[in-house]
Amino acid sequence: MDQNLFYNVDEIGLIPTCGLDFSPGAREVKAWVKGPTKGIDADTGTLLVLHGLGGRHNDISYKILRRDFADKFNLIVIGVNYLGTDTYIRDLQWMQQWMNECCDNNSDFIMEAHARSGGAEVVDTSRLHYFANAAAKTEAEKSLADDFWDYGCLQAMDALAALHSVHRRLREKNAPFNPARNHIIAQSAGSQTALMCIKLAPRSFASIVDIGGIYVTADNREALRAVLTD
Repeated sequence: MDQNLFYNVDEIGLIPTCGLDFSPGAREVKAWVKGPTKGIDADTGTLLVLHGLGGRHNDISYKILRRDFADKFNLIVIGVNYLGTDTYIRDLQWMQQWMNECCDNNSDFIMEAHARSGGAEVVDTSRLHYFANAAAKTEAEKSLADDFWDYGCLQAMDALAALHSVHRRLREKNAPFNPARNHIIAQSAGSQTALMCIKLAPRSFASIVDIGGIYVTADNREALRAVLTD
C-alpha cells in the first residue's frame, strides 16, 4: 500500500479508551477517519470533528463533511462517537411527543411571565423532561449507566484517544503528515468537549472552531475562563 494513500477512503474503527473508572483500555469508541482523496503529504494536518447532542458520525451529513474538509483543506478528518452519543440517538416519535408537551405546557406560561415581569420566574420543573430520548432515560435509571453525557472529561479523552491513534499509525508507517496542524471543529455540546480537549492537552491544537457553542457566547467570556481554569 502506498503510504501516501493512508485514509484516502473513509475508514471506521474501534479505538481503545479509558473506562468509566479511568482504567486504561476498558472501553472502546467508534471513530471515522477520512484523509484527502489524492493522498497525504508532509503538510497534511488532522481535524477532530465533535458532534453535538443528537449527532452521530454514522450520518451521511458527517460523511460528506469529512470528505469535503479533507480534500479542501488537506486534512485527515476524525469523527468520534464519544461517550454519551448512543443515549442521544434520534428517537423521532419520542422527541416529537416531548416537544409537543413542552410547547403545550410551558411556552405560553414562559413567554407571558417574561413579558410582564422584570424579575426571575420559577418554572415547575416537574413539567419539563430531562432526558433526550427513551434510551437515555433507560441508561439513567441504572445504578451506573454504561453510556451517558456528564459534561465531564471522558468525552474529551475519547476524542484525544482517537487523535492519538491516528498519529501513532501514521508514525509507525513512516507516513508523511504535519503533526503541528491539529485542529478541532465542534458544535453545541461538542464545543464543551472541545474546550475540555484543549484543557487536557493545551499544547496539542493550533485552533478550535466553535460553530455553535453550548457554554460561551460573545457576552459570556467569563464562562470560558472558568471552564479552562477550574
